[in-house]
Amino acid sequence: MTQINAAEPRHDWTLPQVEALFDLPFMELVYQAASVHRVHFDPSELQLSQLLSVKTGGCAENCGYCSQSAHFKTGLKAEKLMETDEVLARARAARDGGAQRFCMGAAWRELKDRDLPRLAAMIGGVKALGLETCATLGMLTADQAKQLKDAGLDYYNHNLDTGPEYYADVVTTRTYQERLETLSHVRDAGMSTCCGGIVGMGETRRDRASLLHQLATLPVHPDSLPVNALVPVAGTPLG
Repeated sequence: MTQINAAEPRHDWTLPQVEALFDLPFMELVYQAASVHRVHFDPSELQLSQLLSVKTGGCAENCGYCSQSAHFKTGLKAEKLMETDEVLARARAARDGGAQRFCMGAAWRELKDRDLPRLAAMIGGVKALGLETCATLGMLTADQAKQLKDAGLDYYNHNLDTGPEYYADVVTTRTYQERLETLSHVRDAGMSTCCGGIVGMGETRRDRASLLHQLATLPVHPDSLPVNALVPVAGTPLG
């Protein structure tokens, strides 16, 4: 039986080893996962986050699951980047509601330098409220990642979405390598990475294992790993 070592995180997983975990009886896998979790975390602790779209719609990417893509007719109206005061009011309400981390997302292909000052003000303001800060702003350059870090950003979300073999069936406007490069810039800047994917997009069992293999063999494991279930949106290819 494949056994997970609870004490020592690994970066040398092979795809067959990941697939072997998929073949374990479900409750055995739950037991092993819980055992690993208890070694590294307080099992009774929950971390609560709230996400705000600070720039909605009109994205140039063609991610097949996304209602915010300009390529698809989903009825979503494109909006401009929100004002800082409005974002901070939403963050304050999130904190008062029990959130510990506040994530700001923008629907665009990559961060533009012209938007950095306003985003930096948002990040600094959220940080001053006592919240952990997170952002998902598309592709970054190394210098942009450093500026976000200097502004007080704790986490940067940039998902791989799926395994590399199935990736082109989901999105063609950004390569898998470009995603990996952005993650590298984030790590090099000293920020924590939030990186996972989506299930239910028509991928195979092997594609799911391949995504986990990619995440498990990154130079540094993701500090947060979201696993999302597809919410089909009418008007998108995966709707």
